[in-house]
Amino acid sequence: MKLLLVAACLLACAGLYAQTVSDDNQIAPTTQPAAGSVPQGATQRHCQSFAIIRLSSFGDTFQSLTVRNNGTAGASDYTQIQVWWDQNDSDTFEPTGPDQVIGTASSSSFPVTISGLGFGIPGGYSVYNFHISVDVSATATVGSTFNFEVTTADVGMLTYPVVLYQAGSPCVGTTQTVASSGANKLVVSQQPAGAQPATAFTTQPIVELQTAGGAVITGDSTTMVTVAITGGTGTSGAVLGPGGSLTVQAASGAVNFSGLMIDLAGTGYTLTFTASGYTSTNSATFTVGTPQTATKLAIVNQPGGATPGALFTSQPVVEIQDAASAKVIGATHFVAVSLNGGAGGTLSGTLIVQAVNGTATFSDLSINQAGAGYSLTFSAVNLTSATSNSFNVTTSGGNSSSGGGGGGGGGGCSAAQGARAIWLLALLAPAALLRRRKA
Repeated sequence: MKLLLVAACLLACAGLYAQTVSDDNQIAPTTQPAAGSVPQGATQRHCQSFAIIRLSSFGDTFQSLTVRNNGTAGASDYTQIQVWWDQNDSDTFEPTGPDQVIGTASSSSFPVTISGLGFGIPGGYSVYNFHISVDVSATATVGSTFNFEVTTADVGMLTYPVVLYQAGSPCVGTTQTVASSGANKLVVSQQPAGAQPATAFTTQPIVELQTAGGAVITGDSTTMVTVAITGGTGTSGAVLGPGGSLTVQAASGAVNFSGLMIDLAGTGYTLTFTASGYTSTNSATFTVGTPQTATKLAIVNQPGGATPGALFTSQPVVEIQDAASAKVIGATHFVAVSLNGGAGGTLSGTLIVQAVNGTATFSDLSINQAGAGYSLTFSAVNLTSATSNSFNVTTSGGNSSSGGGGGGGGGGCSAAQGARAIWLLALLAPAALLRRRKA
């Protein structure tokens, strides 16, 4: 739509500028890339975008164009310049597809003419978008700049020159400044985690493109970053996939990977991230675990600090674990608590809590009557229950844990509280089982 408006504007103004009246073709600037630094050795660095507008019902052929560099970089600072057709008219440079290279010129002094394009443009007031990129030499002069402009006289459509529409902005790109390849680096800002065999990581890695000082290079939205399993880590023969997600284009200096997974379980895995012109980096070490099965409850924070009718100062926290005592990430079982022993007190508060990511956190438990030897039992459908250490409810506010406790059932809870917890848990059991089947 934007380019159609540009075309309409050009048509409306054509009679006001003598240089556009006699020709059937015009060239106009479109959205330009962000200015920024470009490392030595970088490839396919987006420098400029433009559109060619055919103002006739007859077709023509885009044959050549000449690029002038308004910056300071010379022939020794780059290896090639390429012209790309923006095939899907997205107004965004997409070198991995669907954009297509239609012409290339090797290193030479500016201005550089790229000829033999042979790109057919049909008639009927058509608009086509194009991009220009540069491959920077590995020995390019640090601080030199690229600032491309498509010159008016040397853009040819058969025998007719394309006239630059001077009423708008000229076809000039943005300034890209050459930086030392050692000065720019890749940094993992979000580490991979939550890896299970042949299952996408629950936390996917994010990589930033940074300067030596740690500043994100927000002007870089063209660098391609590739990820691979670091050689010699993890399980031999493991494969990182899916294939289509292993190379990702930066956006404002950051690369967000998605869907990454490893097919074989193992420990000590790391990932290596590489990009042209940037120092590579490795992720932190992580494990691709075997699929977990929840089997039991374990108390990771014991109840304590109990006085009659007041909330425990230390509220219990319970984990859902597998047979190896590892927390089952993602488990969402309902966990019920009941009271054992003591002097016949009543347990109050939220007696059934749903686990979040394998952890059930109680927050408002209290007992109304002082006494010694109380304990709490935690239970969930199809899991082995756990019983807390014994503790006292004292009027002085002091609490002493009396040792003992551990796994297993309970005994001695008040009849009313035990019945209430079991009744509530029975109501929630079908939902918990349904969740388990879906999982």
